[in-house]
Amino acid sequence: MESNKYVDQLKTIYIALHGYANNVLSDLNPVQYNWRPPDTKARTIESYFRHMVNTEIYWLHALKTHKIPYFTKDTSFSELLEHFKHLEVIYGKLLDNCTEEGLEIVPTIYEKDKGEIIAVKQKGTLAWTILRISLHAFGHMSQITHMIYSLGIKLKRNSDYNWWNTTENIINLGKLISMERK
Repeated sequence: MESNKYVDQLKTIYIALHGYANNVLSDLNPVQYNWRPPDTKARTIESYFRHMVNTEIYWLHALKTHKIPYFTKDTSFSELLEHFKHLEVIYGKLLDNCTEEGLEIVPTIYEKDKGEIIAVKQKGTLAWTILRISLHAFGHMSQITHMIYSLGIKLKRNSDYNWWNTTENIINLGKLISMERK
């Protein structure tokens, strides 16, 4: 079935990026995830990660499927990691139950006034949302990885997932899905 192929491809993209994030972030200690470059107001690893989690929650709200509260600075890093794993389950179930229409690549388009969103002109599909949040996570995980290397931490290698050899393939798969579904 054609739609099963796209569901599997979207899951591959999403799960791979989540797997990488979990692999990289799970062993960090508070000194490491609260680190920022000296003499800057740059974001910390924890701040980037909270932003990634809250972005996934934002898009669940946009899909109107779940109403989950956003996480504040008071949320512990371990709670963020646990909720990140929970989001993977939620999006996986959404994909398992996705309609053919939900697999089309249709972006969310907002009507804005002076930069403020005043209305949703077009609601995006689940497939578009998965691609959007996955590429968003890819960008921030690249920043986080750079910060981790700046700390002199050598990333552990997870035999179940090799980020270095598959990232480009994942992005290209996302592009192919977009082209095939138009």
